[in-house]
Amino acid sequence: MPPSSPTPAWSGAVRTVALVAVGVAVGFATAVCGLLTYRHVWRDEPVPVPWGLVLALSTLVVVVRAAALVGGPAAVLGAAAGWFGAVLWLQSPGPGGDFLLVSDALGYGFLYAGMLLVVVAVVAGTRTGRNRRG
Repeated sequence: MPPSSPTPAWSGAVRTVALVAVGVAVGFATAVCGLLTYRHVWRDEPVPVPWGLVLALSTLVVVVRAAALVGGPAAVLGAAAGWFGAVLWLQSPGPGGDFLLVSDALGYGFLYAGMLLVVVAVVAGTRTGRNRRG
């Protein structure tokens, strides 16, 4: 019977780095898509319905929670860092002076509600990951 090959000591670190990198990429993509859709409003009713904002924020929660279930705390923190990084990077004015994150109720709603939801999802996600592994 051939001896079983031992797993290298650094394989856990490589897996963690890969989970964080994938989390950052997915969080970044979620923020970019959210910034492109949060301004859409359905105005056919007497009260406008900000369906783009609801879609962007619900997608954010789903992505962070899915990262918790699939990759554990490393992926959750990576997704949160990717979302925060993309939002901070893309809220600065572009070369023509255009903004993706406008200073109005929808813009502040996306920014502050997104930050709150990311923090809540990270806390819930790290607890889920800890319970799942422990």
